[in-house]
Amino acid sequence: MGPRTPEQRIAKYENRLFYTNSEAIPKVMIEQKALIMAIETAYFTAIYNVEVGVRTILNEEGVPLTSYARYQAFAKAIYHVTLICGGATLSNQAYIIKDRWVAENLTEAILIRILNEVFTIPPPAP
Repeated sequence: MGPRTPEQRIAKYENRLFYTNSEAIPKVMIEQKALIMAIETAYFTAIYNVEVGVRTILNEEGVPLTSYARYQAFAKAIYHVTLICGGATLSNQAYIIKDRWVAENLTEAILIRILNEVFTIPPPAP
C-alpha cells in the first residue's frame, strides 16, 4: 500500500476543518477557505511526490518495510528545510540533518541518494 494521494489527504483535511458542526471554526477561516485549500493542496502534492520518490529509492535499495517510516521522516525534515533555506545554506543544513540520521543508524548512501534524486541538493562546498 502506497502513500495516500494528495486528493485523499485534501478531502480528509477539508472534511475535518470545514464540515464539522463546531462553532470553533472562525468565520475568517470560512471566508478564506479557497486560499487555505490552495495552500494545503500545494503542500499535500509536494509531500506526496517526496514520499513516492523516497519509496522508489527504498524499493530499489531493498530496504525492509520496517525502516520506511524513518527514511520518510528524514525526507520530510529535508522538505521543510527546503521551504526556508536556499543555496549554500540549504546544502549545509541538509547535510547536517543527514549526519544526524546517519547517527540514528540509517544508511548514509541511501540518505545521499534521497538528497540527490528527490531534492537535487548537492553536497556543501568545502
